[in-house]
Amino acid sequence: MTNALSGAYDVVLTDPGGAAVSAIQAITIEPALPQAVSTSMAGNQTPRAGQPTEFSCAVRNTANVDAPYVVIHAAVEGATPWSLRRPANTFPRNCIACNPDPLSFRY
Repeated sequence: MTNALSGAYDVVLTDPGGAAVSAIQAITIEPALPQAVSTSMAGNQTPRAGQPTEFSCAVRNTANVDAPYVVIHAAVEGATPWSLRRPANTFPRNCIACNPDPLSFRY
């Protein structure tokens, strides 16, 4: 569908016996938007020294095309040690930052 014109299209599925089922205007093709992402952060963004804090961050693809390689940078000022964690069910499943043993890293 790379060269399909923008618009709504009907979908018709036909089995080998000739029986067909259709869905009217089931697919809409629209022009690709430029790649864009938005970010948000919730929680205590000004923690007190020596006190635990937690905040959540989110990245959202606001375009209608895949954003295949989004890199997020986190900056923390000062000499306080920090650790960053992400839910285990998020991508990438294997990454060098998440797995300090580079020999076990797989693409």
